[in-house]
Amino acid sequence: MNRAMDNKEENFLIHVQIEGFRLPLNIPRKDEEMYRNAEKKVLAYLHEFQKRYPQKTYEEILKLVAFQLAVGIAKSEYNISTLPLEEKIRELDAELDKVLGIA
Repeated sequence: MNRAMDNKEENFLIHVQIEGFRLPLNIPRKDEEMYRNAEKKVLAYLHEFQKRYPQKTYEEILKLVAFQLAVGIAKSEYNISTLPLEEKIRELDAELDKVLGIA
């Protein structure tokens, strides 16, 4: 079996629907759950903001959804970038406790 054939078998087509907008996506089979969860998250934010801000236009609601998702991404990136530092601080704290005879 050649590489191109393997790649075709690993990818497949899904359709994501967001408020009547149908988006066909060719994705790796292993990532389907992630894409489905992302679709659910977008829909949840859409419905939440539509209820919370009924006076806002649909375009404004979409901007709020985009911003909320961007905040989530930024938080994830921040947590990933600070995780090694936090681990090192814990190690140093434990070592300091040993030296001081606290532990």
